[in-house]
Amino acid sequence: MNEVWNTYASSCLLTCLSKNSQLENVSLDEENVLNCLKQIDYHGCFLTVTRSASKTQIGLSGIVLQDKRNVFFILCRDNSIKIIPKFGNLFEFEILGCKFTLVGSNMCYRPEMRTTKHAKIKTKKNIK
Repeated sequence: MNEVWNTYASSCLLTCLSKNSQLENVSLDEENVLNCLKQIDYHGCFLTVTRSASKTQIGLSGIVLQDKRNVFFILCRDNSIKIIPKFGNLFEFEILGCKFTLVGSNMCYRPEMRTTKHAKIKTKKNIK
C-alpha cells in the first residue's frame, strides 16, 4: 500500500510543481510545495509523529489506513492500529527522497475539503 502511495505522491508532486513553473523546470518554491502537499491523499503514506503533546505518541510510525477530519488511523509495524489526533502534532514523511513535515493542525479538514478549501498553511519554522 505504501509503495502505491509513494508512486502516487511522487507523480502528484512532480505534476503540480511542473505546472506551476516555467519551461518545465521543477520549482521547489515553498508555497508551491505546500499547496501540492495539502491536496495529496494521505491514505497509504508512511507517517512518523515527530512532535506531540502526548509523549507516548512521539516516535509512533506507520501507514495511514484512514484519514478523518481530526485524526489519522495508522497501522503500526506491530500490526496495531493507533488513532493519532492531527491537532497539535507534527508528522514526518518522505517523497522522492525528501523529508517533509506535516503540521497536523493544518490538516483538520475532511480530506475531500482540502482540495477545494483554501486552508492556511503554516510551515514548520513558524511553529514554536
